Formats: sequence, structure tokens, C-alpha cells
Amino acid sequence: MIIEVTGEPGIGKTTLLREICSRLDCKAILYSDNLVLRHFKFDFIRSVFLRKISTDILLFLLFLPYIKKYKNFLLHAVNILKDVNESKMFKINILRNIILKLGRFEFISKNLAHKIVLVDEGISHIPFNLIDYGGKREINLESIFASLESIVSKVKVVVLYHKSINIGLRLTLRGHQRIKKKSKVFSGPICSFKQSINGGV
Repeated sequence: MIIEVTGEPGIGKTTLLREICSRLDCKAILYSDNLVLRHFKFDFIRSVFLRKISTDILLFLLFLPYIKKYKNFLLHAVNILKDVNESKMFKINILRNIILKLGRFEFISKNLAHKIVLVDEGISHIPFNLIDYGGKREINLESIFASLESIVSKVKVVVLYHKSINIGLRLTLRGHQRIKKKSKVFSGPICSFKQSINGGV
């Protein structure tokens, strides 16, 4: 079973997942891309940069056999992004992020289907990636979900939210990559497990 947690940046998704995983002991896997490296015997790589590059390559290769399956969705994503007022590299990075999520989903489905797998921002987060990064709130969210319906229906999705959160302030405090200007990096957790639950599921 695949359980994905999605929601606004800084809401406490990772904190919540780690807490759940620690309480369930070994009954669930908190998904990490390290699992991909371990599966393909690349876990010996120590450099953080090389591990990241290796993971990206492996996830892309895992995605390739399913490119026809996702062709229509990817064309839909490209159509959404073509009018976004950002650089080509920015748009390519969004597509890269989407492809890696799809490759990760197929890897989990094939290799970890017998386990309970907890995923931080999986395929259910892709529509939000397109809207958040693309910055076009007028995009029909339902149309994006509809184009992913066949796979999103295979996962359980938990959405975290908190109506009183100032997302811009949170991102600035975290030094989040979505904030282009330099910002102070907040070193501690922004949202506790209790706050996450109180925020709403």
C-alpha cells in the first residue's frame, strides 16, 4: 500500500511521516531515494552530489519503460508550462521533478507493493508542483488530476493544511528553493507533529 502525504511547503509533512514511521517501527517504510540506490547496488557511493545524480539517473531509467503510459499527461504538463514566464531551465526542472516522481512511483509499485510505504510528496503532489512552480492559479486543478486519475487512484493520499499559516513567511524562514532571493535559513523544525495533526488532515 502506498500512502502519500502532500500539502503546503513547511506544513510538517516530513515531520509527520517520521513520527508515524517511528511509532509503527518496521511495519512501514518512510520512502527515501536511498532505497533506489540500495536496490541497484549503488549504495556504496558516499558523495551527496554523486548520490543525487545517481538517483536521478536511476529514477529516469525506471520511468523510460512507462513513457507511453504517461505521454498524454506529460504533453498536458508541457502545455501548462509553455506560457509560464520563467526560463527554459526552470521549466525543464519542473518536468524533471515530475518524471522522477513518476519513476519513483513505478519503482515502489513494482518492488515494494507488499509493504506499507509512506511517501513525502509523491505523484499526488504533481498537480500542485505545476500550479506552485508555474504560478498560474487559474489553471484547472481538476483537469490535472483527471489526467493522472488512473495512477493517483492507486494511492492513499493525506493532505496537510493549516488555514492560519503565512506560506511566504514560512518559505523565507526556511530559505526555501522557491524563494529566489537570499533568505535566512531556519535550522529547526517549523511544525511539530502535534501542530501538523491540529492543522488538519
